Amino acid sequence: MKVIKSGLVLAIMAFLLMGVLSACQEEKVIVIEPTEDQAIKPNSETAALVTSVALRDGSYDDIIDRASCLSLVFPVQVIANGVEVTVNSENDLKIIENIFGASNLDEDWLEIQFPIIAIFPNHTQVTIASKQALDDIIAACATAGDTDIECIDFSYPIKVTRYNYGTQTADVFTIDDDKALFNFFENLKEEDLAGFFLPITMVYSTGAEVMVADIGTLTSAIKDAADDCDEGDHYDDPNEIEFGDVLTQGEWIVTYFFEGGEDQTDDFEDFTFTFSSSGTFSASNGSTVYQGEWETEFDDDEIELELDFDDSGPLDELDDDWILIDFSADRIRLKDSSDGNTTYLTLERP
Repeated sequence: MKVIKSGLVLAIMAFLLMGVLSACQEEKVIVIEPTEDQAIKPNSETAALVTSVALRDGSYDDIIDRASCLSLVFPVQVIANGVEVTVNSENDLKIIENIFGASNLDEDWLEIQFPIIAIFPNHTQVTIASKQALDDIIAACATAGDTDIECIDFSYPIKVTRYNYGTQTADVFTIDDDKALFNFFENLKEEDLAGFFLPITMVYSTGAEVMVADIGTLTSAIKDAADDCDEGDHYDDPNEIEFGDVLTQGEWIVTYFFEGGEDQTDDFEDFTFTFSSSGTFSASNGSTVYQGEWETEFDDDEIELELDFDDSGPLDELDDDWILIDFSADRIRLKDSSDGNTTYLTLERP
């Protein structure tokens, strides 16, 4: 390949970074001096955003490992509420969900049969030999925070370019998955410039697609989508902030209320609950709206949800201090133990 210098940046970058080469251009390459925003520098904002998208999402199997920074390599053997389960694929996670959902009167528990193999967000594998080792990893993950962007992804395969202005050499790579894209950007050197053969297609978590024709649009698309979806990372150790975020998203209905040895769910079947981030909530049955205030408190490793109705009326039984059993993006299970009796309350999306 013939290299032509022009200014500070080799003009061949226009060919590599703008994706000028097409199937019909086998012999002739039109060389145009590129502008600075056609290239991606290793330590730039765009490189960081692309890397975050390419991180491995570990939230889908949180019902087992309770850590969104880990994804398990199947098969994995567990005991869920006393039932032995071999999880051979992601679809088998439904078996555990069904076991946990079989009763609202128990506190679900799960025991992992170690050792297990897990994959970190950077796509490296690790063998975890014990529960203590897993707990240590989970604690480290909580400190590091959740940096992966799950609300948008690349549609593969794509082609990327790498140009080293020290050696004046250029390479083109075909990328087939997140792991390859992550490793490509992680291995860039300070004197490298990277780019995409554009246009490329980005896919939102909703399934919608967007065509990206320049680096500026790529950066904006990732930034705009970063917080546009519920990533479902809610199986980690109880987190008061995460719980509040889930509670205030959308509407809830009572799908289970058990008190005094009786299932009294029907008493609340007509009500829809909405919680605001300002600490107020409402319960409506279509004709009457009941208002109240809510707050959470973290005490003795438990999250407590206090519901205080202004005038509870038929909802008087819900006016209480509830202890959180567990929660996900679509279900919240609570209990209240007093006078030797335990009352159970489950909220789900309508």
